[in-house]
Amino acid sequence: MTEKILLFTNKYEDFVKSRKDFVYFLIKNNLVCDVFCPKNADQKTDFSFRLFTYNYLKSYLIIFYIPKVLLQLRKINENQYDIIYSIKIFPNFITALYKLFFNKNQKIIALIAGRGIFQRIHENLIINLIFKFYIQILKQFDEIIVQNNKDKIFFEKHLKRHVNLINGSGYKIKGPNKVIKNILLEKFKKLNSSKIVFTFPSRIIRLKGIVELIEAFNDKSINNNATLLISGWIDEKSLNSYFKKNINNTNIHYVGNNDIQQIMNLSDCIILPSKYGEGVPRTLIEALAHSKPIITSSIQGCEDVFNNNGFKLNQVNKKSIIRVINDFCILEDQDTINMKCNSLKLFKEKFHSDIIYKNTMKIIKKIS
Repeated sequence: MTEKILLFTNKYEDFVKSRKDFVYFLIKNNLVCDVFCPKNADQKTDFSFRLFTYNYLKSYLIIFYIPKVLLQLRKINENQYDIIYSIKIFPNFITALYKLFFNKNQKIIALIAGRGIFQRIHENLIINLIFKFYIQILKQFDEIIVQNNKDKIFFEKHLKRHVNLINGSGYKIKGPNKVIKNILLEKFKKLNSSKIVFTFPSRIIRLKGIVELIEAFNDKSINNNATLLISGWIDEKSLNSYFKKNINNTNIHYVGNNDIQQIMNLSDCIILPSKYGEGVPRTLIEALAHSKPIITSSIQGCEDVFNNNGFKLNQVNKKSIIRVINDFCILEDQDTINMKCNSLKLFKEKFHSDIIYKNTMKIIKKIS
């Protein structure tokens, strides 16, 4: 009998960007796979699988949505899914409650895509208490997946059980997309054709190091040939006013959210000075796939994407960023060629979707 899997995730955008191809991989391998994710204004309906949706609010008020989403999951699972593949914190909480109250025999794979807020368990008592509760939840699951080696060690220590390591969500370069022209992007091309372009193409929050990065490029000691391109969606309201005050449109440019291949084609180096509890940042995996040198921090997840293919920041601050930017700007051509080759080599060996999907399929088969 054909096995049925429900993929339960906490963001529609994340599903489309990072998980949709995996669903098609499962279907291609003779599994039935449906998806349960938040409603979205840009939601498509032409998928070859069923898409169930729920309301999701990105704030502490999400706790009031839990009963309704839990009951939705119960109704959806009348279809009797053999496995629920639960991705990130909110779905993991819901699936655990579902197993506790409605179906103790339900097989669940839980993906922990980074520590997120649990990066701060030693700094905040409330976060520490939530984390302890989360650990008890995770113990119920049949298999647990993390995305970097330090998280594997961290969660195995707290869970006292085996945790699987899968390096990211998988990525491969596809054919050229239909190019949607962006006026800001076109203007950037004209102004910076002879500059060395350092690009931050990610979700924009303070913990990704965006403030320190802007401070560095606003400093007079930054190399005159360096320019910063910021592409992504601002995910903290307070950063809107910060951007208006600090982006000078001379050597710092914000161009909104764009097609990643267009952005990569404009970039000489991808920079992500993150302090966040990353899994493996997709931004950096995309950089490797497009043979780009990287500058990133030594935090877990980021350091997993580093292999003599750029510069690593041991501390995330204005001074350290200025130093590595200026060092990159004076590299010999052969040095940057070597970095590009090392990025692509690491991607093919560790992060290509063919590898990620096959390793995930082994875990699915293990509990089938």
